[in-house]
Amino acid sequence: MMTSNSKLEWAEKIDISNRLADFVSRKGSQKKAAVGLDISNATISQILASNWDSISDEMWRKISNSVGGGANAWSLVPDVSVTERLLRFLEESQQLNLVFGITANAGSGKSATIAHFVATHENAYAISCNEYMEERDFVLEIFKAMGREPNSSRVYPMTVELLDLLKRTPYPVLILDEADKLKNKVLNFFITFYNQLEGIAGINLIATSFLEKRIKTGAQSNVKGFREIYSRLGRRFIVLPEINYTDVNKICHANGVNDDKLIKNIFDSCENDLRRVKRRVIAENRKKQKNGI
Repeated sequence: MMTSNSKLEWAEKIDISNRLADFVSRKGSQKKAAVGLDISNATISQILASNWDSISDEMWRKISNSVGGGANAWSLVPDVSVTERLLRFLEESQQLNLVFGITANAGSGKSATIAHFVATHENAYAISCNEYMEERDFVLEIFKAMGREPNSSRVYPMTVELLDLLKRTPYPVLILDEADKLKNKVLNFFITFYNQLEGIAGINLIATSFLEKRIKTGAQSNVKGFREIYSRLGRRFIVLPEINYTDVNKICHANGVNDDKLIKNIFDSCENDLRRVKRRVIAENRKKQKNGI
């Protein structure tokens, strides 16, 4: 098992190298993979060529955490309620160039589902929004998700270049996770993206229910741009369901916990939060490893 302080074994490096090769294949080029991982193209070349002497363990761990799919990776279960519905809406958004506002409870697995969708669908680009983002940061993050670098550092030409790039991409879909954290002036970028990409790209604003409340309240109070945003979302938000016992049961079984009484205890104490489920399952699996089970 790889920990933050242990020295990596040769077999672990082989595993990470293989997963990196798969990641490069999914991204379409080594350059795009390098941008997405925020590492140099030369580092990827060295690893894929098995020239590992200059690669630090810290770099190996960074790459392993970024490309996913390791031996200790968490298994996503595609047919649990939130994941199943969210995957379906994202698929429809990409194939039919649809625009959705989607909300789900914190800890429902929406971000993990988005990561899974992006990893398994070509031309699907997701960013994790935050309250510190300015307009330039927002556009740069989308460039990074696409594995590209802009030719300008100014917001306007960067945005024009990005929109042109998306227009030339087959069936692109943008996924703005935690969109409720964006400042108003950055959230208003959605209007420009919608106007320029309608019928060309799918766009999804995904967050907790606070996003719906914020947009509706802003529209009623005539906050700049919010009526336009609400209108472009079809004046409707898709609300994903809460997790249930069946969901937790499937997740536990997929990740090595099979005792029915223990699963019931995990569900009763999780408060509909899959982060708590994950922590309990990992803890139970560590107990089994420690006891040699």
